[in-house]
Amino acid sequence: MTKTVGIIFDKDSIKDMDFYSRKNKFIHNEEHRLATLSNKKREELRQEARTRVREAIDDAVSQKEEQRLQDSIERRKFVLFAGKTKFPFDLFPNQVVIQVNKIIIKYHQFIKAEQIETYNISNFNKVIISRGPFTSMVRLVKESESGELLSELRIENLDGKDAGEMYTILYGMLMAKEEHVDLKKIDRNHLLSEIENLGRMQV
Repeated sequence: MTKTVGIIFDKDSIKDMDFYSRKNKFIHNEEHRLATLSNKKREELRQEARTRVREAIDDAVSQKEEQRLQDSIERRKFVLFAGKTKFPFDLFPNQVVIQVNKIIIKYHQFIKAEQIETYNISNFNKVIISRGPFTSMVRLVKESESGELLSELRIENLDGKDAGEMYTILYGMLMAKEEHVDLKKIDRNHLLSEIENLGRMQV
């Protein structure tokens, strides 16, 4: 014989069940909300950390770029040669300065009258020295493949020693260009000696 057992809920029991159900739902919602807030906080911390790392990287890059720019400026100002044309063959001697990849000539035409011209050495492909009994001359020229003269820079009335030094440096710089040597990457303390070593290869 099968006996059926029934469960009878009174009103108070139903109210209690409703209360616990709402309480459990509230707790669940609160836990979910707290978990969500926690996730947001973690994301905020991650974002803050990313920002700090990015700022640190940007600062490091900025300092590196600033140093590289300063090094470039100092390197460009670095004088490889400085001399003058010879008096009395030049009544108002001109000043000649060779820096990395360029040559600067300050022409003196009269007292307190001067003209400064800058030439990019990479615009030339040949340097020639001519020696005389009293003065020497250095020529920077650009020739076509067929040997046609395209442009020329003459530096005349030089002392023989200065002319030889200029030729060595200019030839070394042209050799560096031909061999694709980046002079900017050579330590400044060794730059002149490296260029002169290249220049002496054919002197």
